[in-house]
Amino acid sequence: MKYTVLVAAMLLSTVGANAQEKMQVHLKSSQLVEYDVNQVEKVTFTEGQPVTPPTPSQKVMVKSVDDVTFTYDAQGRCTGYTEQEDGYGIGWTFDYATMSIGIMGMPLGQFEINEAGYLTRLYFNLMGAVSEATMEYDADGYLIHEVVKNSSPDGSYQNAEATLTWENGLLTKSHTVGDEYEADEDECIKQIDDNVYFYSDRENVLGQWTYAMTDMEDNPLVLTGMFGKAPAKFPSGAKMTGNWDGEEYHKVSYTFNADGTVATETMDGTTYTYTYYSSSNLPAKALRMLALPFGKKALKKKN
Repeated sequence: MKYTVLVAAMLLSTVGANAQEKMQVHLKSSQLVEYDVNQVEKVTFTEGQPVTPPTPSQKVMVKSVDDVTFTYDAQGRCTGYTEQEDGYGIGWTFDYATMSIGIMGMPLGQFEINEAGYLTRLYFNLMGAVSEATMEYDADGYLIHEVVKNSSPDGSYQNAEATLTWENGLLTKSHTVGDEYEADEDECIKQIDDNVYFYSDRENVLGQWTYAMTDMEDNPLVLTGMFGKAPAKFPSGAKMTGNWDGEEYHKVSYTFNADGTVATETMDGTTYTYTYYSSSNLPAKALRMLALPFGKKALKKKN
């Protein structure tokens, strides 16, 4: 099994699982490609028009990344996102007046943010299935510590704690310890992951988050900037070492728009396409689409 670096992703993917089933964690993983450490290279960028970035006060507001669409309010705060799954839209909403998280207007939990607008707490209680995540940032606004606790009525639980190390504005390594207990099997599994990150020479002048910066493709919310400041450069790859999975090497590359925003991101052969809002074309309200339970895939265990 593999925990993500920003383990709060577990919340947004487990809370809507069938209430009569034990809680599951959806940790989406792309096809992995093994690389020798010497093969983790710097990114080669496609030459294009001169970069003319927006003014520093203009926040990058991602409109969509493939099958995920985001909405924002007039202050540029994310008010929700909808993810297409098998032809249906799975939609989350964030209400800043009540600080509640819901689906199709039905509150399911609460969230808290600090003065900078970064998430500090996520909480859900769905028919006795409880999930909570707390996040801590340093004085510069970088995420440095996160704790997630998930429990279900049958006594099963999934917990994880991550410590992130930053140097000169770059996430250099992370250490995650987690455990999972399944009551019906009376089995507890412990996971320890240590990740090291590599970077290109491309400066992240807009402070934009991408999936590869967090090692997680299952938490679209990170792309909205709600998990603190992004790394100062774009990543080129990572080495991930776990007590279950051994060593894995991952590779990432980008193409860019003329304004410096990411056009495409390719991780281990899978490409994601980004589109954006400008301050003049924000949607008036969140998209309303058919909602389905959020639980998707169980946490994979090593045989």
